[in-house]
Amino acid sequence: MPTALLAVVFVVLAWVVSVEAGAARPRTPAEIETRRAEVSERLALVEHELAAVMTLLQSLPARLEGADAAAAGALEAQRRALEARRAALAAEREALQAEQAELAALRTRTSTGPLQPSDPQGLSPLDLGGQSGQVSSGQAFNPSISVIPDVVYYSDDVGGGAFEIVEGADGLGGGHEHEGPSGGHGHGTLDRGFNLREMELAFSGAVDPYFDVWATVALGPDSIEAEEVYVQTRKFVPGLQLRVGRFFSGVGHVNRQHPHQWDFVDQALPHQALFGGTLAEAGVQVTWLPNVPVYTLLGFEALQGENERLSHQSGEEHPGLFEETPGPRLFTGFMKVSPDVGYSHALQGGVSFGRSRSHQELIDDGQGPSPQAFDGAAWFIGTDWVWRYDSARPFGQGDLTVQGEYVYRKKDLSPVTSGAPEAGGPRVSAQDGVYAQAVYGIAPRWTLAGRFDAIGLVNRIEVGDVAGEYGASHRYSAAVAFNPTEFSRLRVQYNAGRFQREGRAVFHQVFVQFQMSLGVHGAHRF
Repeated sequence: MPTALLAVVFVVLAWVVSVEAGAARPRTPAEIETRRAEVSERLALVEHELAAVMTLLQSLPARLEGADAAAAGALEAQRRALEARRAALAAEREALQAEQAELAALRTRTSTGPLQPSDPQGLSPLDLGGQSGQVSSGQAFNPSISVIPDVVYYSDDVGGGAFEIVEGADGLGGGHEHEGPSGGHGHGTLDRGFNLREMELAFSGAVDPYFDVWATVALGPDSIEAEEVYVQTRKFVPGLQLRVGRFFSGVGHVNRQHPHQWDFVDQALPHQALFGGTLAEAGVQVTWLPNVPVYTLLGFEALQGENERLSHQSGEEHPGLFEETPGPRLFTGFMKVSPDVGYSHALQGGVSFGRSRSHQELIDDGQGPSPQAFDGAAWFIGTDWVWRYDSARPFGQGDLTVQGEYVYRKKDLSPVTSGAPEAGGPRVSAQDGVYAQAVYGIAPRWTLAGRFDAIGLVNRIEVGDVAGEYGASHRYSAAVAFNPTEFSRLRVQYNAGRFQREGRAVFHQVFVQFQMSLGVHGAHRF
């Protein structure tokens, strides 16, 4: 008997502890958003029913006129019931409005987008006097881990040379500017046939109450690359967030996305041509999310400056020609604004800029016995826009996303005279790029995407008094994707390119891509 009683007491205590723990558990961003929708929907129903009750109450005096005693008694009973219902509805409306105000104060976004499961629930002031709960990396080593393989079958009609055509576009590629391999994270070149483009290995976790650590490593067939490795603040000055390490720059929209987040197999042309792929650098990023009615994010970055297309340094390869400029060399800034456009819609617009205080190039234009050396500054400016519609139909059917970006880049270089061949004068180049795309959910788990991108709409190079104008290059893409679950994807894509490369080059590409996500992987950002 004592043993049975002890077992009952243990079960009751365990139940009480679990209930209290569940009550104390903070709600996730998804649960907060779900509750917001439930409260809004219920509030609308209450308002509708309350209006109907008020209409009935207002009609009772007219119905009482001329009514006999029995009818008057029934109408009086109906009035009392309606008054009671009105009071109950008014009390429920007041409670719902109070809960709606509390939910509106809860943050479900970080300074760089929607909260992910492992993101901090908010940025609170630094508490130097103590803390309510102790969290440390020594308490438990339990980072979130995910593995994302990316397998692509590729073919084109130019003997596998389509990527070379893209890289060598007139005015932007190696045909006129000797820049070496891309300094960006482009994921660009594929062999005809099957390719393991990369396997992405991601780790994230809390270090203590103040910092999170993120690490994403891309494992290629012959290389290992640290895509992102950075520390991000959890508790800091309200609205401010600090990121230190190597990370994808916040400029533009798609630049922050990893390849498995792209809507197409390949990167957009403006980023390929002007940044050499994704702009990823070591440095520091500070973002500020001010407390204003409209979501507004301001960001500034001081980056080391190793990008081949913006802040290349040649002092190590050519010490007799160039002197390396110490970092940081590349500085960027961006602003994102996302007004409230309704429950089923989302809109975000942004502007970005960047300036490198040192960019070095060794140019071989084929007109001299040896390349010419130039050193100077480079800068860019861009804008990005995204609109999303959520149809509320199952598994993405009817959802629509439309987005586009424009980037303009200019380099102002002067000839290096010490130990260099005689140059014709300063070299000023200006190029731009644009893309627009749409993704539509044609059926549950099926999407259809179309994209147009172009580079070189502005494509001018001036050397001294001689100016050269080059044509624009265009590409059209269409893709169909099937997502059996949230963790796997099969995509088929077709590209048609019309490029200016010492004439006109035309190519057609076909991609078949398979991706899967194994392990903990947070929600993608806006």
